Amino acid sequence: MRRLIAAAAAGAGLLLTVGCSSSSSSSAADPGSTASGGSAPVTVSLGFLTNITHASALVGLKEGLFTKALGSAGTLKATAFSSYLNALAFLKGTA
Repeated sequence: MRRLIAAAAAGAGLLLTVGCSSSSSSSAADPGSTASGGSAPVTVSLGFLTNITHASALVGLKEGLFTKALGSAGTLKATAFSSYLNALAFLKGTA
């Protein structure tokens, strides 16, 4: 059980690192802006399948790990997909 929790925490950290996106498109173009210290809150989009292959996302959501890691720096927008096809359609903008 400890290994599952450790794996979920590691996966949650990886997903947070990979899935961060800013709600403002000007932050990347503004060389004076930083990721910390007074910048606008970010919205982290987390897409996952509702099966064992995405257990780290499921555990992270249930335990509140993502929200805790974000703190006041941003919000989490989680989207569950029942199949890879639904996820791909969402990414392509056809869902």
